[in-house]
Amino acid sequence: MDSLERINSSIEKMEERLTSQIGQYFTDDKLTLSKLASSLEWFLTWRIKLEDLEDRMWCDGVIELEVIKSGNNSINLRGRVYIGPESDVRTIYKCKLEGRIVLSQKYDFLESYNFKTNVNGRIYEIVK
Repeated sequence: MDSLERINSSIEKMEERLTSQIGQYFTDDKLTLSKLASSLEWFLTWRIKLEDLEDRMWCDGVIELEVIKSGNNSINLRGRVYIGPESDVRTIYKCKLEGRIVLSQKYDFLESYNFKTNVNGRIYEIVK
């Protein structure tokens, strides 16, 4: 498995985890912010790599996470993330994160998502 295949495989796994957690939020009104923050951290770690395959970044945490239901199958997110270059793990930027996740009507997959953050002057917009 090459690097790009591994990244895409990891993204799919993290999308499944997010789907499960957010789906439970809509069906059972249960959401553990710490678990969601951890899942978002791993999701963003893998997903942000696709934005620049040469100068890869990684996510070292999601904090101050706020989640607001928006309709029957979507949520809006706000918080802060720690992001830095893989080439220098001592350099970490604390950045604002805003996003939206839309699940399918049956809550069985992520229909779309959009996250936006500014990492030291570079705008990252992660979209599906």
